[in-house]
Amino acid sequence: MAVEKKNLFTRVVEYHYNRPKPIVQLSDKQKEREKYIFGVLPFNRWLLFPSAVLVQFCIGSFYAWSIYNKPIDKAIYGNENQGMAPITFYITVGVFGISAALMGPWIERHGPRLGVFIGAILFTLGHYLTAVGIHFQSIWVVYIGYGVFGGFGIAITYISPVSTLQKWFPNHRGLSGGFAVCGFGAGSVAFGQIPLPIIKSVGLPLNFVIIGSMFFVILTLQCFILRVAPDSMSSSTTSGNISSESVDQEMGSPVIEEENYIPSVNDKTITQSLLSKEFRLLYIVFLANSMFGLIALSRLSNMIQDIFGKSKETAAMVVTVNGIFNLTGRLGFALLSDKIGRKPCYIITLSAQAIIVGILPSLVENRSSSAFIALIWLLTSAYGGGFGIIPGFLTDLFGPKKVSTCHGIILTAWSVSGIFGGVIFTEIMNALKHSGYTVHDPIIYTTNFHWIICIILIGWICIWFVQTNERDILTPPIKGQTFKIRLTSSILLRISTTKGFERVSQEQQDLEWKQYCEDYKQKKLQELNDNTNNDTEQQIHPPTINDNASDLMAQA
Repeated sequence: MAVEKKNLFTRVVEYHYNRPKPIVQLSDKQKEREKYIFGVLPFNRWLLFPSAVLVQFCIGSFYAWSIYNKPIDKAIYGNENQGMAPITFYITVGVFGISAALMGPWIERHGPRLGVFIGAILFTLGHYLTAVGIHFQSIWVVYIGYGVFGGFGIAITYISPVSTLQKWFPNHRGLSGGFAVCGFGAGSVAFGQIPLPIIKSVGLPLNFVIIGSMFFVILTLQCFILRVAPDSMSSSTTSGNISSESVDQEMGSPVIEEENYIPSVNDKTITQSLLSKEFRLLYIVFLANSMFGLIALSRLSNMIQDIFGKSKETAAMVVTVNGIFNLTGRLGFALLSDKIGRKPCYIITLSAQAIIVGILPSLVENRSSSAFIALIWLLTSAYGGGFGIIPGFLTDLFGPKKVSTCHGIILTAWSVSGIFGGVIFTEIMNALKHSGYTVHDPIIYTTNFHWIICIILIGWICIWFVQTNERDILTPPIKGQTFKIRLTSSILLRISTTKGFERVSQEQQDLEWKQYCEDYKQKKLQELNDNTNNDTEQQIHPPTINDNASDLMAQA
């Protein structure tokens, strides 16, 4: 049988994303140490919640970047309306997405502890370089410092506790996903206010040095709490202290399971998961859910000051309260998704955003500040909800062992919305400025609202086609099938060239599922038989040195 040849890039990508987690054998002393925090406090998985919140709290300060836009532009250019500092936000978003996509599999193999530690170093370095850039009046040093180093640090730190909690709390995926990311919103709340008195006291550059150092201490301490979940936790419903047996499994002791032939989404490889229709649709949904909230967050402070004539202090207050709504949305919708499902929650968040963005232009044109701010806060809650829902959604569809990689990849949608959305927003804004408009004219912003609502509506349409029923996902399409959608638990619609448009009866669904399960079982039995024959062949004719040399020559 001819072996399909793959180019070097394909082999490297598949190796990076599909390479299994290495089994690490720890000594008895190391196993005992894993049962305690700082060698004194007994480890309890519920301690992971506050630890994850603290991690996200630190990197969530990034969401309050808009309060730095005018001070940095003034410090470097002498003009607070220069408009160069906001680009830092978009660079950070872009680097965040790329880094999260690349580091997801790495986190899966090395665990959250090392991930948070490396992230802490890079995030702190980003703050230090930002201080240097401001001191020497170089915006490019700010871009490289906060944008590149900071963005990479934020990414690896962000995904580490998210995937960890999904594994430690398999029966509370919405709750764990919400808590894992709600700290991000809390960070934007606190750091919408904290930097202002520090800047007044010691200046803008030293503000970044002080805050960066504080982040390093907090993040490093969390490395002693975060740890890899034992394999048994993927199906465990127990809580409290982890038993020694579970710790043994966590340390890499072999776990023997009975062979079963029931198909599951966990059987898919990471490549199959990433190329699936569900993942592609979710990518568009997540991008659409992120678009307006991300762009508005980066310029919210400017909008409050320029359009509505409010003070810096008022703008900072609006950013702070906006962070509270971001936080509550992340946690609230995550908890709600455990009750009503992930898909209905996304339908709610996208519907709310579409309605609000449709109303905002009239409020901006009439300069109705109170109504504008209230709707922005509600929209931010829906925006944050998307982040709280997505970890549990990905775990439901693709399994807990793939959540780091899938989550990292899907976060690139957030980056795409930030980069391309931000560039389009800025280009339209600049074009209008060249036409004679100023930052105080509503048209600068309202023109952008029209194309953003189209993106939101595309996401709203896509979420309806995401299959959340495991049987619907796994059952192969019939001959000539072009379309399938489940409207309710009992209504499944399908279009095919062989049967046309049909409502698939429950009996037909059961029959197709039964046939697929039988085919799946036969396939697994054949694979088992082939592996047994190969093992027997290896024992009868073990490979020789010459065989290995021939293989190496052939590969060369």
